[in-house]
Amino acid sequence: MKEYVDQKYLALLELYHLHTFEALWSLELDSVDNPNRDRGGWSSVCRLTLTDKNGVDEAFFIKRQCNHLSRTWRHPWGEPTFAREFQNIEIYWRLGLPTLDVVYFAWRRTREGPTAILVTRALNEYQPLSELCNFWENLTEEDRRFILTNVGSLIGKLHQQRLTHHCLYPNHIFVGLARQIPIRFIDLEKARFQWLRKREAISDMESFLRRIRTWSLEEKYLMMQYYLLANPIFSSPEEFSNLLELRRLDKAAR
Repeated sequence: MKEYVDQKYLALLELYHLHTFEALWSLELDSVDNPNRDRGGWSSVCRLTLTDKNGVDEAFFIKRQCNHLSRTWRHPWGEPTFAREFQNIEIYWRLGLPTLDVVYFAWRRTREGPTAILVTRALNEYQPLSELCNFWENLTEEDRRFILTNVGSLIGKLHQQRLTHHCLYPNHIFVGLARQIPIRFIDLEKARFQWLRKREAISDMESFLRRIRTWSLEEKYLMMQYYLLANPIFSSPEEFSNLLELRRLDKAAR
C-alpha cells in the first residue's frame, strides 16, 4: 500500500484520530452528491471540517472508493482512479501547475476490490470559474482582465508541458482573485500526456470555451493571446480561433 500524509496536517489528523486508513475509511459522513457507481464499483465525496488547537477551522474533502478502477496499458487490470488522480496532482505541482493540496492518500487491496482514500484541502478562498462567469458583467474590468490573462496563461503552460486535462471545464478551474496562487486546476483523474500536441490542445480548449457563454469575442481573443505567450504552437490568435471553430463545427455535425 502506498501512503502519503502531508506533515503540516498530521498533528490535526492525530488530534481527531484520523491519521490512519482504517479511521478515515470508517468515518461516517454525508456525501456532497450522489455516489458514482460506474466502472463496476463506487466512489463518493464528503466534506469534513476539523478545528485545530488554536480554534481555527480547516475544511477538507474526503474521497473514498472501492473497486472503481481506471484501466491503462500500464495497468491493464486496473488501478483506483484516485491513485491516478494523486499521481497527476504530484506531476502538476512538480511542473509548476497549481492544483489541489493533498492531505492524505492511500490505497489497498481488499476482498471487495481495491479501496482508496484521497483527502484534499478545501479551496474555501476560491470560486469555480463557472460561478464567476454567471455574474461576469458584475465584475470589474480589472478583475475580468485578471481572470482572462491568468486563465489563458495557465492553460497555455499546461499544454506547453505536453499535458491535456481532458476534463477542462469552467467548474474545474478555481479562481482566487486575492490569493498568492490565483488559479488552480482540479479534477485531474483523466489528465494525461499529449501524443498529438496541437489536436489535443484544440480539443481541451474547445471543450473549455464551449461551456462559457458570457465572454465576448474580444475577451476570448485576449485569453488566447496570453495562452499563446505561454504555448506558442499556433501562429496567431486568428489561427487558433479558426481551428477551434472547425473543431466546434465537427463536433456539432456528429
